[in-house]
This record gives sequence, C-alpha cells and structure tokens, in this order.
Amino acid sequence: MAKIIRTQAEFDALGEEIRDRVEIAASVTLDRALRVDDGGEIRIHDGADVIVGGGAIYVDGGGEISMYGGEIRIGDGGRLRVADGGEVGIVAGGRLRVVDGGMLRVVDGGEVVVYRGSAIRMCGGAIRMYGGGQIRIHHGADLVVDGGAISIYAGGEIHVD
Repeated sequence: MAKIIRTQAEFDALGEEIRDRVEIAASVTLDRALRVDDGGEIRIHDGADVIVGGGAIYVDGGGEISMYGGEIRIGDGGRLRVADGGEVGIVAGGRLRVVDGGMLRVVDGGEVVVYRGSAIRMCGGAIRMYGGGQIRIHHGADLVVDGGAISIYAGGEIHVD
C-alpha cells in the first residue's frame, strides 16, 4: 500500500531513502538529499509540486518517479540525478522544470521519458547526459529551452519520436 503525503511535515518525515511507493498529493520543498532506489517509487499527483532547491533527488537502481500532471522544479543549486536503471516518467500534463541554478543529470543507464501533453522546460539551469543516459520525447510532448545549457557527452542521447 502506498503512503500518501499530504503535508510538508509528512514529506520531511520520509527520511533519506524511498524503497516503497510514496504518493505526493501536496506541494512540498526538498532541501536535503533523497534517494529513490531498489524498487522505490514516487508518484506526483496532479496539482502537486516538488520544489528541489539546494537539495537533491537521486533515482538509481530501478527506482522510479512518475508525474501525473504534477511538477518537479529544480533550481537554486538543486539537482535531480537519474542513473543505473532509474526512470522518471512525465505523463498527463506533468512538467519537469530546470531553472536558474538547477541541474538534471541523466547518466549511466538512467532514463527520462516525456509522454504526450507533458514537458521538460528549461529557463536557466543545465541538463547533462552521458554514459547511456537517455531522454525520450514522445509525439505531442515538449522539450522547451529558454536559456540554460544541454550538454550531451559520450553515450548520452535525446530521442524524439
């Protein structure tokens, strides 16, 4: 059974590692490191936002984040790293925003998949990819860059269907 997060206090009480399914149904701010791995999953509901400012989310080893209309905003030194088979799925109007000072790293077999009606939007910040990291933009989805930098090194790929 999934744990449903409805307040910032409940989100803060999660600790540093997610190994089960957690559903976020409220807007929360992350200012620490949070690891999603070993089958852990975060689902972000429509209307819920996760703001990563100064903290970091690491999605590794089969961990998963699914955004169903919600948003993750990375800025002010915040980071989202997807690696080692981890996946971020953006569906149903979900948005991943990389803003000033934010960093999205998709590396070593990590994958970010953007489905129809959803988007990655950059306004400052950076996306770095290497070592088999992939971003997949499906038909009807958007990758919008209005400032910032996308760096693709050996083995990194962006696929547009």
